[in-house]
Amino acid sequence: MRVKEWFVKNIRTIAMFLGILLAISIIGVVALRFFRNAKLVVIATPLDATIKINGAEYHNGNHKFFAGKVTVEISRDGFDTQKYEVELKSRQTATVYAALSQSGDYGWYTKHPEDYEALKLIGTNESKDYIQEIESSKQIVSVLPLHQVTMLTNGNNAPDGKPFYETVVTNGTSDKNCRAVFCLKLKDNTGNDSVARKLVEDAGFKYENYGIIYE
Repeated sequence: MRVKEWFVKNIRTIAMFLGILLAISIIGVVALRFFRNAKLVVIATPLDATIKINGAEYHNGNHKFFAGKVTVEISRDGFDTQKYEVELKSRQTATVYAALSQSGDYGWYTKHPEDYEALKLIGTNESKDYIQEIESSKQIVSVLPLHQVTMLTNGNNAPDGKPFYETVVTNGTSDKNCRAVFCLKLKDNTGNDSVARKLVEDAGFKYENYGIIYE
């Protein structure tokens, strides 16, 4: 009963105290929004890379901070970590573009189309030559299909029992099994892809720039 009596007697004081706390909270939120007005845009690839700003994890996109210097660290297993010191200014937007590589090699992106599209969007000076090479590799469509048949003699047969070796290379990019920026579909009974590799390279293209789907 004493607690209840005390509560009733002091209800106005309690209400006033709670009102002051609420007012302080609202003022604090407004103040944070007003003073945390420096924007930082981070766009990094691979898209699942870990982004840390002043040690806290963030994601690709827009973020607001207080004006001042921040440290941006972007990392992913198997890739070289990149660090940036960024000076943020009130009511201004700073941008960090980061395309991680594996010791300067961007070949990983060939087999990861979504990350490659992000890489093209970022377009760093370091990745420019690689992007140009991959875009040029798509021109192979102008010479497809590539086809070679070699008849076998003296009763010899290919691994599938046929009396000839046959290799056919076609565009496999639209195939549901394609997991690369550009795929080649390979029909081959030689037992390996050496003939297909030679056909592609003789046509002036780099075999490693394609995903290979075996028919």
